[in-house]
Amino acid sequence: MNIRLGPHSEELLKKQMAHGHFRSPEEVIERALETLTEREQAALSADLAEFDDAGRYCRRIGEAPGSSRRGVFAPEYLSEPRLMADPSYLVDSNIPLRISKRRDPTYAQVRTALRALRSKGARLCFTSQNLAEFWNVCTRPAGQNGFGLSIGETNRRAQLIESTFTLLPDNEQIHGEWRRLVVTHSVVGVKVHDARLVAAMHIHGVTHLLSLDAHDFARYPGITVIHPREISVAR
Repeated sequence: MNIRLGPHSEELLKKQMAHGHFRSPEEVIERALETLTEREQAALSADLAEFDDAGRYCRRIGEAPGSSRRGVFAPEYLSEPRLMADPSYLVDSNIPLRISKRRDPTYAQVRTALRALRSKGARLCFTSQNLAEFWNVCTRPAGQNGFGLSIGETNRRAQLIESTFTLLPDNEQIHGEWRRLVVTHSVVGVKVHDARLVAAMHIHGVTHLLSLDAHDFARYPGITVIHPREISVAR
């Protein structure tokens, strides 16, 4: 493999060779790549630790006195809307994605909002579609606007979502409501996924949505879209 270096890179390479620590330019480049990989792995470990910490905090302050903690593989399932706490929030897919990356500009804002909602007794919910979209971004290569995580790392984060939030299960009623919404509101293209989330909210009696993209849901009456910054400011 032939590598062409720019003037700046060549200057850096010459300086490293002048120090006498390396025997060849190839050794300098190899060490640089090893260092870059180590830093990326360290950053990934830090992100995962932050994600774990956020999940543990949400579970801890969301548990009632004397209640037992749910296991990682035992999310709470709802079958009747009347079981929902008031208020309840569906967590849009961008929320767990932002809390997964502590270097994201909205990380602190989202984390503060989740803590505030949990401390007030709000029930935070997700759907299978949310988790599918989360999985898509986490496993997609970084060069394609993804996180580039392994299946094992993504699965660990998905398990944390399942053990922290409440699953709104799919059913035939959600399908029927989704069909009604896409026709009534002339939904086209990728926006059909937003309509699916709204359909789940309608069927399960959830009126609030925590999302960074309020404009995507403006067309749907009967739901209240809350941006994390609104909750952060209101604390």
